[in-house]
Amino acid sequence: MIAFDPNTWLMYEGLSNYGHGVSPAPVVSVATFVQAEADWRRVPASGALRDAPCVFREDYFDPVSRIRRGRFYEVAGRSQPDDWRVHKHPVVAEDIGRQEPDGRFKKSLISFCPMGNVSQRLVTSPRTLVVLGAGSAVTVWNIVSVERAGNNEDLVTMRARSNLGFLPDLVLDAIPSAARERVSAAVIKVVDGAHRSSGITVVDLCRDAMGVILSAHLHLDAGEDAKVIEKDLGALIAKLPSESKLFRAAADVVCKLHPRGKSNEQLRLGTRDVTDADGAFAIEALGFVLRDLGWAR
Repeated sequence: MIAFDPNTWLMYEGLSNYGHGVSPAPVVSVATFVQAEADWRRVPASGALRDAPCVFREDYFDPVSRIRRGRFYEVAGRSQPDDWRVHKHPVVAEDIGRQEPDGRFKKSLISFCPMGNVSQRLVTSPRTLVVLGAGSAVTVWNIVSVERAGNNEDLVTMRARSNLGFLPDLVLDAIPSAARERVSAAVIKVVDGAHRSSGITVVDLCRDAMGVILSAHLHLDAGEDAKVIEKDLGALIAKLPSESKLFRAAADVVCKLHPRGKSNEQLRLGTRDVTDADGAFAIEALGFVLRDLGWAR
């Protein structure tokens, strides 16, 4: 188990409420598990551990590969704070609290138990996202593997989900003024979706954005006819000059990926499910089109 002093935020660990201080203290973050869109509403506004149902204890982080390893702990029905008996914390000269005959101090600590059966609970399809942090200050992670350690805790390896891919910054002055707002809104939806949504949803958002971008590039009117045409990405691609081969190919990537997200099309075409990697591919194709048009840096 792990525990925190609500007055000093010093960390302790041990067995059955008997423990010792941890120094240096690891990074501990509030954790939320997202398996459906509605779960995003469960991300707390505050990162205070007192109210957290689950936390992630970081054991290793590589900022280059964006790999994080650590363990999940949960409240598991315990009342907060919980009574502990602990040895003097190594970072304090003199501890406070009632000292027991065996030298331990009695303290009321915010306590968490190791989360068990992580593989069965979190390695799911569709993939469970791990959101660390609170409010608007969060990062999103995919679980890569779960390993049962020698102390019977589950050691979890995660990779940062980030934005799946990266879209360049728009050069708004280069976009036709009549379509500037629509193009900007469509790209923002892709960026937001890439952070939160599945590969299928990201491909759908890229397809919608590609339709808006191509209709603006072809200077179609912003009336009802243009909105209908935007829905038919194949028709828009057919209007592009034949010599713009790479441009057409990038747009066609998004067009061809889109039906793969539909189960009836998968059955008809014999294709696999759309993955997060496919979503990243669609984002890169969208970015290529924006750069080729000169609408992005």
